[in-house]
Amino acid sequence: MIVEQPNGENRPQNILLTTSVQEIRMWEQSDLIAAKVRLKIAHRYQNDRTRLNDEFPNLCLSQEWLAARQNEETAHLYISYTEQLYSYLQEQGHNADLLQWCKNSIRACEYVERNPCFFYYLLGDASHALGRWNDAIGYAEQAIQLSQGSDEKTHARAMLLKGRIQFSQGAYTSALTTLAQAEILLLQQKDYENFVRAKLDTISYYVSKGDIDAALAGYRDIEAFQQEKDEMTFMSYTLLMIGVSYRRKKEYAQAKVYFQRALQYSEARQHRRDTATNYHHLAWFYLEQGDLHQAQAFCDKALTLYKETGDNRGVADAYDQIGCIMQKRKSFHEAATHFHRSLDLSSQLGSRHGIACSLRRLGVLYMRHWHLFKGIRYLYESFTAYHNLGILSRKRVFKILKEIWG
Repeated sequence: MIVEQPNGENRPQNILLTTSVQEIRMWEQSDLIAAKVRLKIAHRYQNDRTRLNDEFPNLCLSQEWLAARQNEETAHLYISYTEQLYSYLQEQGHNADLLQWCKNSIRACEYVERNPCFFYYLLGDASHALGRWNDAIGYAEQAIQLSQGSDEKTHARAMLLKGRIQFSQGAYTSALTTLAQAEILLLQQKDYENFVRAKLDTISYYVSKGDIDAALAGYRDIEAFQQEKDEMTFMSYTLLMIGVSYRRKKEYAQAKVYFQRALQYSEARQHRRDTATNYHHLAWFYLEQGDLHQAQAFCDKALTLYKETGDNRGVADAYDQIGCIMQKRKSFHEAATHFHRSLDLSSQLGSRHGIACSLRRLGVLYMRHWHLFKGIRYLYESFTAYHNLGILSRKRVFKILKEIWG
C-alpha cells in the first residue's frame, strides 16, 4: 500500500526492518547458552520427576533448536540431550518423541563420526514399546552388529532387546535362546538391572505355559537377587508378577499384598507404564472375585494411561479385559465388540499370543450363546494358534472347555 507523505514523496507504508549479522549471532549464542543451561538442569534434577515434568517443554525447545543446527558443538550437545533424558522419556511413555530424538542423534553421530549403536538400541526399544515390532527387531539387529567388539554393554542390552521382541511376537524358542545369551553377556558386564529384566522375561514363559509354581519360584528368586544387589529398577514389575502368580493360584490375600506394594513402587517413581500395568492386573484381581465395579474402574484407568503413553499392546490387553467384564455383565454385543477390537489390534501388532487369546475369547463367547458355527471356527483357530506357539497343552484345552460349559 502506497501513502502520500508530508513532503510529497510516495513511500511504502510497511518498512522492512533489517537485522545485523552481529544481532543474529548474539541470538544464536543466547539459544546455545540456554540449551547448555537446560541440559545442566536436566542433569541436576534427573531423579526429580516433578521438576523434569515442569522443565520438559523448555528442554524440547532447546532440543528442536539444536536439531536445526549443523555444526560439531550442537551435534555433541544434541547427543548429550538424548543420553541424559532417554530414561525419563521411556518412563513417561514419550516413546514417539524418543524415536525422533534417536533418529536425529544418529545423524549427529554421523556428523561427529561416532558409533551410533546405542541410539539404534534405543530406537529398537522405543519401537517395541510402540508396538512396531518389525521395525524394532531391525533396529535391535543393527545395534547388535554395530556394537560387537566396540561397545559390549550396548551389545548385551541389544541382545536382550532382541529376545524381548521375539517373545512379544510369540517366537518363544528363539526368544529363550536369545535371552539366555543376553543373560551371560549382562552378567559379564555386571549390568544387574538388565540381567533382572532378562530373567523376568524368561520366567514369563512359564506363566504363558500355565506352570505357575515354577514362575512363582522364579519371581521370588529374582526378588531376593534384587534386594541382595540393591537393584530396584524393576522391583515394581517383580512384585506385580508375584502378585499375578498368587492370583492365578487363587491365593487372593497374598496377591493383594503384592499388588499394593507394586503399585506403591510405580507411583512413587512416577512410572506411568508400570502404573498402567498395575491397574490392569488389579482389574483382573477384582474381576475374578466378582467386584465388577472395581474391575471396571481399574481397567478404565489402565486404558487411559496405555493410550496416553502410546502402548498399543496395553490397549489391546485392556480391550480384552473390557470384553471379559462385559461378558460378566451379560452384555453379549459389548463383549464381542471389545474382543474383536483386541483381535484387530493384536493382528496389527503381530502379537501371536494376543491373537490366540482373542480367538479363544470369541470362541467361548459364541459357544456360550449358541452361535455354534462361529464358536467352533474361532476355537479351532485359537487351538491352531496356541499349537503354533508351542503352548497348547491338555491342561489348556480342558480349561477352555471348562470356560464354555462352566
